Amino acid sequence: MQPKPVAKRFYRRYNVRNIRVYLRLFDAMPPCSSEREFCRQLRLPQSSFARWKKNRHQYDSSTNRGSRATLLGRGKTESVAFADELLQSMEDVRNEESFLTTTSMATWLLTNKHEWTTMFGDEGSDESHKRLLEWCRRFAYRHGFSYRAPVRAKRLQSDLEETRQSFATSFWAEHSGVSLGDIINADETPVYYDMPPTKTLSKRGDSARVKEAQKHSERVSVLLSIRADGGKLPPLIIVKGTPGGTIDCDELPTYPPGAVYAVQEHAYMDHDVWAIYLREILKFEVQGPTVLVVDNLHAHVSDRAKTIMEVELNCSATLAQLPANSTSFVQPLDVGIMGPFKSMCRKEWLYEERVQTAAEKRLKLIQRVIKVWGMVSSSMIVRSFEKALPNVVEL
Repeated sequence: MQPKPVAKRFYRRYNVRNIRVYLRLFDAMPPCSSEREFCRQLRLPQSSFARWKKNRHQYDSSTNRGSRATLLGRGKTESVAFADELLQSMEDVRNEESFLTTTSMATWLLTNKHEWTTMFGDEGSDESHKRLLEWCRRFAYRHGFSYRAPVRAKRLQSDLEETRQSFATSFWAEHSGVSLGDIINADETPVYYDMPPTKTLSKRGDSARVKEAQKHSERVSVLLSIRADGGKLPPLIIVKGTPGGTIDCDELPTYPPGAVYAVQEHAYMDHDVWAIYLREILKFEVQGPTVLVVDNLHAHVSDRAKTIMEVELNCSATLAQLPANSTSFVQPLDVGIMGPFKSMCRKEWLYEERVQTAAEKRLKLIQRVIKVWGMVSSSMIVRSFEKALPNVVEL
């Protein structure tokens, strides 16, 4: 007689983000609510929920990704007594924005912990050096370091952090009476028709070569505008062409609604295009005293632009110029919108049907920009402002 099969148990997996949501839901319940009834309704293990409540502060203060199942800090401890020293030396190197590699870690160990390194084998042999480098690589990965493409910067990160705090403090002190919906950040970025992914699947041992994307692909510049309350303005799409030429007169009227269009010889932002933005987009979007946050591009902050804002706009509007060489830290669009926007454009490119003529490519590119801009969420915009101008949460 065969034994009766046992029903397979169903295990639910909760990540840090889920746990935070459940804790907030319980907080929102009326006083004296039953924890047991709450767990029963949501089918939560009561013992697990009690443990989450006990560690509530750790879940709220954790800076790790919400998709993780644990708060980290578990598992085996470091077997070397100097782990904190090595980790501090690694952080010092990165705080100076210098290159950090496993070779530089090995150099530190050979200099400061030479006797310990002899456990990897004879000094000077290739095998012992490889084992030491492998240990350094695994140590770095265990402590949250990974190899990334370096980004060239004109200023130290510590200086940029200081600039962000000082600018945000002065900005909110000066514009504390302006509602979040009337604080607008605008900036332009290039978007190409050909936007292939950076990686491809390839069989092991075979070449990973791909046909090179067209070097002079069709390009437009897109001026994006966001509000501090999560709102968006229509994009201004700048097409390459001669003002008054064929593209300007024949193509522009056929472009889809949802954006404002301009033609410029190189598809760049200049004084004339910026004037179009102020007169055809911003003028109809301002509802009260408005602050327009822009970088120091001359077209943005010229006397002509200031005159248009003071004279032609329906209400008081002022320019707030961002500090030079710091937009990657201080400008909300650069901090949290441009990267995801380009990434979503690249994904859309993969699903598009390929076209041949330049006019067809321009139309496809414009349709892609409008579709992706509609996919940018309000919460993403709000988070970008909160990160770039941190005092926004205090208003």
